[in-house]
Amino acid sequence: MHTPGDTTPRSRRPRMIAGLAAAGLAVSLIGPAPASATTTSADASEASDGEHVVISEVYTTGAGEDAAFNERFIELHNPGDEAVELDGWSVSYRPASRGEENLTPSGHVALSGTIEPGGHYLIANPGLSAGDGADLPDPDARLSGGTAIRDGVIWLSSTEERLDVPLGDVQDHEDVVDLIGYGEANTYETAAAPSPSGGTDVRSIARAEDGADTDDNSADFALSETITPTNSAGEQAVHEPEESERQDPAELEINEIPRSVDPAENELLEQPVTVRGVVTAAYPTGGFDGFTLQTEGTGGDLDLDAHEASDGIFVYSPWRADDVEVGDFVEITADVTTYSGQVQLSLYPGSSQTPEHEFALIADEPHEEVKPAVVEIPETDAERESLLGMLIDPQGTYTVTDHYTLNQFGEIGIVLGDEPLISPTSAHRPGPEADAHAEENAQRIIYLDDAATTTFHRSPGWDQELPYLSADEPVRIGAEVEWHNTVVMDRRFDQWRLQPTGHLTPETADAVQPARFEDTRVGRETPMERDGDLRIAGFNVLNYFVTLGEDEQGCEYHADRDGEPTTADWCEVRGAWSTESFERQQAKIVDAINAMDADVVALQEMENSARFTDDADRDLAHARLVEALNEDLGTQTWEFVASPEATPTPEDEDVIRNGFIYRADAVEPVDESVILFDEASPTS
Repeated sequence: MHTPGDTTPRSRRPRMIAGLAAAGLAVSLIGPAPASATTTSADASEASDGEHVVISEVYTTGAGEDAAFNERFIELHNPGDEAVELDGWSVSYRPASRGEENLTPSGHVALSGTIEPGGHYLIANPGLSAGDGADLPDPDARLSGGTAIRDGVIWLSSTEERLDVPLGDVQDHEDVVDLIGYGEANTYETAAAPSPSGGTDVRSIARAEDGADTDDNSADFALSETITPTNSAGEQAVHEPEESERQDPAELEINEIPRSVDPAENELLEQPVTVRGVVTAAYPTGGFDGFTLQTEGTGGDLDLDAHEASDGIFVYSPWRADDVEVGDFVEITADVTTYSGQVQLSLYPGSSQTPEHEFALIADEPHEEVKPAVVEIPETDAERESLLGMLIDPQGTYTVTDHYTLNQFGEIGIVLGDEPLISPTSAHRPGPEADAHAEENAQRIIYLDDAATTTFHRSPGWDQELPYLSADEPVRIGAEVEWHNTVVMDRRFDQWRLQPTGHLTPETADAVQPARFEDTRVGRETPMERDGDLRIAGFNVLNYFVTLGEDEQGCEYHADRDGEPTTADWCEVRGAWSTESFERQQAKIVDAINAMDADVVALQEMENSARFTDDADRDLAHARLVEALNEDLGTQTWEFVASPEATPTPEDEDVIRNGFIYRADAVEPVDESVILFDEASPTS
């Protein structure tokens, strides 16, 4: 197998700006609000009058010493002039990753008590500790389960039941009093509210005006550095950010901005600078929310031995990403910040926190165009950093070496040269040599990306077409990269990347897709003629289970885009959910194996039937597959290698196993089979 090393799927989420100032904390306690003479028990139908109970503040962030409070919270507010009885109501939370197949909330709490006119109600979230911050005021309730920092859905309902609130715009649900979707939430009122960027972004999602509810989360909520959890007794804790010592903006060339993400080595971090440059890439869609800027007249033929500092930089600015086009000459004043291991500029014009930030399109001054750097993509961190944010015309031969995460994140691993990377343990026994080989692989690989934060294997990303790949244009390991457009050097999600100059979609492919790939498929439906007299093959059947998910108590399922169940989801059973899904899977396997013209086939990910049959028949799945293969051929051609009679299987043996099938007219087993177990890992 060709692999660059560890290809564990990486989490990808859109970035928001980091907090501008270090945080301080002051806690004050306010006496209980006066009791009201009138108490009502409103229902969700009254939500449109603007006087209903609302979700007023959500705190999902804070980590370690950066935390404002040691727990996360959800705060409710009663803007009306009558007290509201909450008995029989509830608050629920659902992660943004859940789609149509599972709308059930992961966090829930039934409420009790009363919110006085103008009062609040505090729900702590102990499921995920927010860090080392101050204590909250005594909470009125506690949510079961944790809330995610950047993406999620929270709703207040007039029933204690766990509601399955639908996806999309939810304004008229009969049981929902108020709802907020934040970040990349797939349920919201009109549009989702903004969200913090991560654990060190110490801001809450707070209602912009006291109690105002226009049924538009994006308009009704804003990120707030002042955080004010308040309980029903009127006790309030106040977190105020400390004033940072901000310098006057320094007028610099882009290559004068230090690229170290260590504050001890980069005195410009969190400080404003003024730079000029040409826009070389623009990302108003896809989640990058910014553009790249490069000093006029730079690029072209570069000597990397002499080129020490990059002339380009990424500018994060959702407020200006829509206003620029590639080729614009601009001057900006923005803060030097970091994100995902790279230094960038963060531009927030109009913010009271950054009054010096400015954006100006320079239309009346001539400027030199930027030329793409004509270079081979270097393989050292220092040389790649010297090109960070710059436009590049890659030179040399490049080969596809990894496409494991193409269907997840729209990225393809490539390497300089005409051979893909080799798995370390394919070249060496486990040990120092293999470790050194893995480090070399990790250094050499670079990812051709799609300039987006889309997660294609989750809703709503699974309804979007993948970049680069189509039925007519495959992407195969070992294929040569054929360059068509320029790229920008980038680093995010812990990898060096080459980004297109715009968000890559099927609609923008002609203009921005950097490369296509050699088609290495052989145009034949039957195997090649062979010189030998025996063919041995391997085949991963991808969880061929004759035991079905629907037959396992408590098992849930993965659904297709139409919501129909397909496969088991985190159950003992790992294969098909239903007979229909199993038969579809089996037909594909049978067609492929019988077309291979192999005499012996080593199978991976077969059901270990001993885990599911009363008589501990370890080979049941193998027998079923052989039966299907022979039925397809119309002859008794295939046999399977039976497990030894005295099978030394440990009690915790995995639910999948390997095995062998063979053509009885070509080979026959010699003696009884033997199962070899790794002493260090007896379940393997």
